[in-house]
This record gives sequence, C-alpha cells and structure tokens, in this order.
Amino acid sequence: MAAPTPQDVFVQDGDASVAYFPSNEWQIFTNPEAYLDGSLHVSYNESATISFSFVGSYFWYFGDLNFDHGRYNISIDNGPGFIGTSYNAEILPVESLFSQALDPGPHAVTITNIDDSKLTGVDYFVYRPFTAEAVAETDQVVKGNDYTAVTYTPTEQWQGDAYHLTYNQGASVSFEFTGEYVWFFADRNFDHGAFKASIDGGAATTFTSYSAQWTESRPLFSRAVDPGHHILTITNAAEGLGLGIANFAYRPTTLAIDNSTATLSSATGSPSTANTPVSPQNSTAFPVGAIVGIVLGLVGIVLLGVMIFLLLRKHRRARMRERIPREILQTPQPWQQPFGVQYGAMSDDGPMEVPLPAYSESALDSRVLSGEYVANSSHPSTYPDSKV
Repeated sequence: MAAPTPQDVFVQDGDASVAYFPSNEWQIFTNPEAYLDGSLHVSYNESATISFSFVGSYFWYFGDLNFDHGRYNISIDNGPGFIGTSYNAEILPVESLFSQALDPGPHAVTITNIDDSKLTGVDYFVYRPFTAEAVAETDQVVKGNDYTAVTYTPTEQWQGDAYHLTYNQGASVSFEFTGEYVWFFADRNFDHGAFKASIDGGAATTFTSYSAQWTESRPLFSRAVDPGHHILTITNAAEGLGLGIANFAYRPTTLAIDNSTATLSSATGSPSTANTPVSPQNSTAFPVGAIVGIVLGLVGIVLLGVMIFLLLRKHRRARMRERIPREILQTPQPWQQPFGVQYGAMSDDGPMEVPLPAYSESALDSRVLSGEYVANSSHPSTYPDSKV
C-alpha cells in the first residue's frame, strides 16, 4: 500500500469539500494532540454519510479505531461498496483505514455508517492530484451544441442548448473527432453524480461530476489516444443525479489518416481497430505521377514518329514528281495531231502523264534514248520501209 507524500493533498474533516448528511447526525470531537487539525467528525447513526470529491489518481481515508466503533461502507463513484471496520478492543491512534489507486480524473467517495449505535468517523482525507494536460491554442474546442460532432441520446432526456443537462441514468452524449488527445468539460455540483467515459466502445471508466459545492466547467475527463478517428461517449451512471455537458476539445493528429481503414467497434464492445495507428500509404509503391508521365511521354514519341513519317512521305512524293521517268511507254502519234499530245508513262508511283516533246516536221525520225529525245534520221529503225 502506497503512503502519502508531501506532494499529495491533505483535506481536513472540516473542509468545505467534505459534506455530512444528515448534518444534524454528525458531531465533532476535539483533541489537538490526537487529530491532525484537532478535530474528528463522528456519527453513531446508521445510514449517516460522508461525501468527498477530488480530482486525482490515488485516495486515502484516515480515522481512529476504538471499542465503540463499527462497520462502514465506502463507495467510489457509486461503484460497488467496500465494507470495513474501525473497531478495535483498545483505542488506536489515527491511521489509514482505506486506500485505492484510481484512474486519473474526478472522483467522489461516499462513506456510510452501517451499524446503528456504532461510531464512524473521519480525521482527514488524502489524494494524489491529477492535472489534465492544458488545451493549447492549436487544439480545437467544440461546443456542446455543435450537432455536427456531438450527438445526444435519447434527445428527449436532455435539456438545454449551449449547456446540456440530464438527470436520467443511461442518457449519453457522443463526440466524434480525429486526433490524438481529447477533453470533456463540465461543471460539478451537489446534485450531480457518477458518469462513465468510453472511447470507441471500449471498457468504460467511472468518474463523477459531484461536488459539495458548485464548481465551474473544467476538464472532467481527458485522455491521450492513438492518432486517428475516435468516438468519446459520456453516459450518466446515476438515476436522479445530474450530468452536465459544456464542451469538448481535441488535438488534431499530424499523422496522415486513411479513413477508409479506420473502423469503430462500438457494436461489438471490443477495443476498436481505430485505436491502432493507421499505416500511411506504402512508400515503396510506384508513384502515380511517374506512371502518368511515362504514358504521356510514350504518346508524345508516337505522335512525333507519325509526323516525321508523314513529312518524309510528302517530300518523297514531291521529288518523284520532279524526276523524269526512266521508262516511257510511247504510242506513236500521227503528224497531224495537234501539239501537246500526251505520252503514257510509268513511274515508281504508277501510271502518269507527261507532256509530249515538241517535234518539227523536218525531224521525222527520232528516238528516245536514256530518257532524252535525240533526232537521228539515218537510223533504220525509225522508218523500216525507207532505204538508206
């Protein structure tokens, strides 16, 4: 069992944060030498209670022991009670009668006398304080009436707008966020009770918004979570006791989140896979931009090749038209034919027409040699019937 340290907070039995009910069933013993502050609150009445609230992670209850003492029931946050006793055959000085480690946050302790005509008393309480991480300027604050992120269930059991309040056990509020830290803000008051906090449908932790005196809105729950998408659910755990909702806050995550793989397991009640950091996209995958660049480059090369082919083809055809055909198929024409009769010619690109060479009547015999028109009247092949 841990012992209090100088850093822990000591609360005397007469502190305003300690409430006694009914007040007329409690009396004060004084002894400066026996008690820490010189006083001890006691009751001999069955069902007389002591209530104390704090924000911390560890709690101690100190009282004395004696032959006229009896049993007591101690409950934290309306949870199952622990039955102890401060009876002893002989008087013993003040000592720790109960201690327990708790989840960091706001808690309430109720001690009830369960033996009529037997004494239950308290000298002082001790708790280990817990201070929630402060909300930074870069964190996001979400009002309780921002219905895009905050959902009240069932709506008819909640009242208010900027500040919501319920006295129904089981009424809940859900806050949806994507981040790595979350806060829940609410006030505390004497008519408030226990509430449960759960993230992504996981195991719920019980806290309280009870206080002997009203306290303004402050963080009643805060937690670091794995970067990702989460849902914080706050549920009223006490019938007839209040639970207020002021606002929420969260710290946005800097990790790239693939929302398609972040899932919630609230339906199964098991811890959500959203609590596991979502792996960023595989850095070894071939970049999409590179693929697009390659495709565009190939298309450009193909288009350039087509353009070069078309230009070469056009240039080749132009040269062929300028060149005089190597083979000409002649059809002898009568002399009376007018000037300009066409010859049939063959080229590499197929049949074509070329202008007829100009002949004079004195040059009646000619021959096409090597593509040139040369007059040779003495050649016998020109006029086979003639004599040389």
